[in-house]
Amino acid sequence: MRLQHPILNIPIGVFPITFGFAGLSSATMKAEETLGAPYFVSTVLSVFTVILLICFIILLGMKTRHNPSNLIKDFLHLPGKALLSSISCTVIIISGLPAIAEGLQFSLWLTASAVHLAITGCFIGQWLRSKKFTNDGFDLRFFIPITGCMMVTVQGSQFLHVQLFWFLLSVSILFWLLLSGQFLFSLKSPKLFSNEKLPMLFILISPPSIAFIAHATVVGTTTLVSETLFYLATSLSILVIFIHSRKFRGHFSLCCWSAPFPLAALTLASFEMSGHKQTASFFYASLGLFFLLTMLIVALTIITGLKFKNKYICQSNVFQPDFAVREIN
Repeated sequence: MRLQHPILNIPIGVFPITFGFAGLSSATMKAEETLGAPYFVSTVLSVFTVILLICFIILLGMKTRHNPSNLIKDFLHLPGKALLSSISCTVIIISGLPAIAEGLQFSLWLTASAVHLAITGCFIGQWLRSKKFTNDGFDLRFFIPITGCMMVTVQGSQFLHVQLFWFLLSVSILFWLLLSGQFLFSLKSPKLFSNEKLPMLFILISPPSIAFIAHATVVGTTTLVSETLFYLATSLSILVIFIHSRKFRGHFSLCCWSAPFPLAALTLASFEMSGHKQTASFFYASLGLFFLLTMLIVALTIITGLKFKNKYICQSNVFQPDFAVREIN
């Protein structure tokens, strides 16, 4: 049964939009810090991200009131939990932005981190004992909860005890490697490289980028380990862009919003590398990535806005059974 207003048919696949804007806000803050500019644009973006996240949560709550069973079933499945974790990931990023008062940052980070770790624990438990999710059913969004755990250590480096920091980062890297193994076994699956899901390949860039930032933050400098993570993220980004240039046919879906945050993570890693190495090449590479990230989000925002206006996105009150974001022609 359709809801009374089309906007209430909003899919849960919209939450990566706020995730992308949070990444842009963080990258803008880093760019302003590097250039010695005031935190004006990043503050505006932070406020917009918070408002957008609240609006999406309210709409999702209104949708749940009309048809709670379908939404609950979505979140009981692995891809649904992965998408749910993008909400807590967004709040974790927001907790470290200049728009948030210093006294509120710790409370916000602690609450979001606790929620995220709980969601990730449920996700990992279900993933380990799941029998029906074979290699053909692997979903690249499975990396989102693990990436979020790494973000907990980045944003909480000033709050966490150093041993707890290393423990969380080590566990995150362990499950990142385990998921990467399943990803490698699923490479022959045609669903993985379908035109609609192809932008999700960008998610592969996030874990090594965030792991590099976390390692460099707590150590205070770059080491062989952290530089290996950085160049791994760079290599993956080149590979993903090459695959897109060969296979992507310009078909828009909400899956396209899987790309902004990984690109933001790589941009932040480049700014971090530039700060440690103090070389012009890393500085200009960081600015280039930041410009590319900004243009990508501007383009996606315009296209998504047009799709919302034409009611292409809010066409159904049920998220798709295979958890692929609805294709938008």
